[in-house]
Amino acid sequence: MKLSILVVTYNQEKYIQQCLDSILLQHVDFEYEVIIGDDCSTDNTAAICDLYAAKHNNFHVYHHPKNLGHVKNWEFCLNHCKGEYIAILEGDDYWLDAHKLQKQVDHLDTHPEVALTVTNIKPVYEQGAILRSFEFETMGEHIWKRDEVCGKGWYILSSSSMFRNVFQNFIFPLEIYIADSYLFPYLLDVTNGLAYAFPEQMTAYRQHPNNVSAKSCLSGDIYLADQHRFLGKRFTWEKEGCKRSEDMYLTRLSRAIFPGFIKYRWRYLLFHPNKLFSRYIIQTIKDWIKYDKKAY
Repeated sequence: MKLSILVVTYNQEKYIQQCLDSILLQHVDFEYEVIIGDDCSTDNTAAICDLYAAKHNNFHVYHHPKNLGHVKNWEFCLNHCKGEYIAILEGDDYWLDAHKLQKQVDHLDTHPEVALTVTNIKPVYEQGAILRSFEFETMGEHIWKRDEVCGKGWYILSSSSMFRNVFQNFIFPLEIYIADSYLFPYLLDVTNGLAYAFPEQMTAYRQHPNNVSAKSCLSGDIYLADQHRFLGKRFTWEKEGCKRSEDMYLTRLSRAIFPGFIKYRWRYLLFHPNKLFSRYIIQTIKDWIKYDKKAY
């Protein structure tokens, strides 16, 4: 199997059909499978996915009996991918170029030093979407080394990516809140490979009030700050970029009053009971004192 296409979805009945149709519109000369992880959707998402699986025998839908959450859904799907390469397409995004997959496969086939390929993206903002603080810059053709990639942050959007499959029996660390923020550093770390960026806008990235990146602008800041602190320790070569991200999230969060700061730390502890409570609260106080000064 040359390629596995990983689709993660939850309550995306408005978008999932366009997502899956954009897969079927691809012109390729290789065999591929589509792995769809439906995270216990409560709308019509599951039924729509089942219709595609009934018509196309390379579409495989996995319905989780309970909600696993964003990261564990990714983890489940990654471990079911059999392809030499993996392409990600989140259930609310879609591909614009009918030759996207062929271009990326051809590049990986002819450039063994490259572990990851991405494309430029076209942001699609819907009414009510929370506009993130970052800007999507025009990205030209580029080759990144390992320590250059992860500091780029949101240049690497998962739905534009295709990469080598090194994810057998893969488990995300508990500290990870956004799956691809760990996935790409891990990939480049274990392969010591390069990343290649196509300059063309081949992927539509949809921003709406319910997607993960939009939610992360609110209470998720504390999760993202702690995640980047963890990433900086796990991948020392991206420590500087992670520190900048951690500073950004904690400075933004410190605009809330101190009880709010404690509130979100407490929520984090509920999901990560292995954390040492006293040490974590001490860190909370230190962070709030430090970043409260930066917020004004």
